[in-house]
Amino acid sequence: MRVIAGSAGGLHLKSRKGEATRPTLDRVRETLFSILGTRVVGACFLDLFAGTGAIGIEALSRGAKYAIFVESNPVCCQIIKENLHTTRLEDQGKVFKGPFSAGLEWAWGIRQRFDLVFVDPPYGKGLIGKSLDWIDGHPDLLAQGALVVTQEDLKAHEEWSGENLVLSREHRVGSTRLDFYQLPAGDQSCK
Repeated sequence: MRVIAGSAGGLHLKSRKGEATRPTLDRVRETLFSILGTRVVGACFLDLFAGTGAIGIEALSRGAKYAIFVESNPVCCQIIKENLHTTRLEDQGKVFKGPFSAGLEWAWGIRQRFDLVFVDPPYGKGLIGKSLDWIDGHPDLLAQGALVVTQEDLKAHEEWSGENLVLSREHRVGSTRLDFYQLPAGDQSCK
């Protein structure tokens, strides 16, 4: 696994052996960042269920201001830190070790508003809906015009709708589905 583009482009990232993590394929990352385009530059990025940190590190490499990585597995947290060090991006990244709900509470508690949130939990466990429910109930976690992107297997797709976040785009890459959620344009809850 490698960083695709940007300041750390071409550098290899560590990953965990076995099936405990499911790194996002290069072509899915390429598609995601092609869709996000220049939105990444200067963005505050939140990587939920971060695994190896590949998505957040790719965002940093492409010009994100900083990234917070939320991961419950201590081995993966160490791998994220090592990957940040390898890419020389450790000053722009912070790793939160704990369940996603505690990570979201912590991120919300520091009153940082995120421009981009990436949610890629283990498939088929209902965690996308739980994550979106939490974020939907705390729209002040998001900056004006923010995007929340979920990744899941097409076979394990979870339909979701909330009060604040609206599905604005869906994209399929092979057997992977990316959904893009935003607050409606007139919503002023995230100033």
